[in-house]
Amino acid sequence: MAWTCSISCAAYFTLAPDWLCEVVSPDDRGRDRVRKADLYLRSGVPYYWIVDPADRTIEAFEASEGRWVRLGAWTDGDTPRIAPFDAVELDVAGLFFPLPA
Repeated sequence: MAWTCSISCAAYFTLAPDWLCEVVSPDDRGRDRVRKADLYLRSGVPYYWIVDPADRTIEAFEASEGRWVRLGAWTDGDTPRIAPFDAVELDVAGLFFPLPA
């Protein structure tokens, strides 16, 4: 029996996600913060989060009129509600390895 696909079996998606979370690469921070952000905006992604393990931060952005609007930035000790998941309180410190004692 051969495997068949009832929808397009393309190797990529042509629909932009509703939310995108980028974990900053220590090797190329500029690529993650500038080039990729521009690509995601042009592609129609409405919400973009940047998680930076080195700085232990989350930054969130919302697309508006062709640009990113910064919703805020949070770090250890913060428990924000961030769009598009603002129904859920997020413990930022819980995203990262514990700090050394």
